[in-house]
Amino acid sequence: MLLIGSRPVQRRTLQRPWVGLHQCSRQSWKATCPAGPASTSAHVCCCSLISRRAMKALPVLLCIDVEPNDRQVAGDPATDWSATPPCLEMLDRFRTSVQQSTGNPVHLNWFLRLDPQIAEAYGSAAYACSRYATQWRDYRAAGDEIGLHVHAWRRSGRTWTTDHADPEWVRHCAAIGIDSYREHFLETPRSFRFGDRFLNSEVVDLLEREGVSHDLTLEPGHPAQELTWDRATGLLPDCRHMPRTPYQPCPFNHLQRGSLRHRRLWMVPVSTGRPRWFRRTRHLNLGVRPDDMRRVFDNLVANATTTHISWVARTGDFANPTCRSNFFASLAFLMEHPRRSAFRFVRPDELISTAHEHFSQGDRLLDMQACGRRLRLRRGGLLSPARRIPNTDR
Repeated sequence: MLLIGSRPVQRRTLQRPWVGLHQCSRQSWKATCPAGPASTSAHVCCCSLISRRAMKALPVLLCIDVEPNDRQVAGDPATDWSATPPCLEMLDRFRTSVQQSTGNPVHLNWFLRLDPQIAEAYGSAAYACSRYATQWRDYRAAGDEIGLHVHAWRRSGRTWTTDHADPEWVRHCAAIGIDSYREHFLETPRSFRFGDRFLNSEVVDLLEREGVSHDLTLEPGHPAQELTWDRATGLLPDCRHMPRTPYQPCPFNHLQRGSLRHRRLWMVPVSTGRPRWFRRTRHLNLGVRPDDMRRVFDNLVANATTTHISWVARTGDFANPTCRSNFFASLAFLMEHPRRSAFRFVRPDELISTAHEHFSQGDRLLDMQACGRRLRLRRGGLLSPARRIPNTDR
């Protein structure tokens, strides 16, 4: 116990008075947010948010990147896209099962690969649009989102290299994708995903200028690093301190939420977490080992500040037997989850329109920690003006 002024204060509360904003659940509320004279208004806000959060549905976005089986494409349409039809059929069965069991509509989000690699390998950047045109027409009628997915692959001899080090090439790849999408669908894509969780300011400027509404690329928690799982140049962005809730970014930094000024574009982060405390951050992916994904998912569901869950997949992974079994296991986990009746499989625009107020409430609580360097808890003298609390979550 510490004595500040004329009232005792617990040391744990003094060090991090808003610890409950990110770490408490309804079951562990008393353990992480002790009530009493030293409790702050942040705890009260978090408690009320938990009560509201428990009563509301949880939006889930299933984002499927429709692309060839292998990253180093061979240029043979018969074999390169062999996993896409069975993957679409499997997700159709999943949609039917969930709708029958819950009575709620299921809207999926399809992101079609349209970029220079697809154009060179198959004769047209819009190859996926034309080959599966019937499916996209039916999916649109069912209320699904048909978005755009782009990679920055560049031919390097007999192989391909992801060239993230050249901003002009990255912007060119995104521009080719937008133009090809418009030529086929006669409209601008509303949603966009860049490959390998890469995104730079040039692409964000292009998306804003072309009228794209939602970006679903970034994965919070990952540090800046080289792309190690394939041939690549440049660094992936540092996303350790970016928001985890949907936000409209600052005009000068797309990794920060805009306050007085912001872009029209909405950033919808992919859901990430650590399956165990000693493991690195993982993003929710249908093709990854299901045990890790279940732990990350359950942690997100129990977290009071979770406003949505974004789970990604790529159709090409369905060609791998291990990934295919992971697909089935993760989807079965979603259908059998104890809170499955609260899940709402939505499009990005539905997420933004139905939960905008909830995002604002959660953002205000999260900003109390993100702006902790300027926050002064004058009530009770809990924090002196000279004290600095580092941002450890975002």
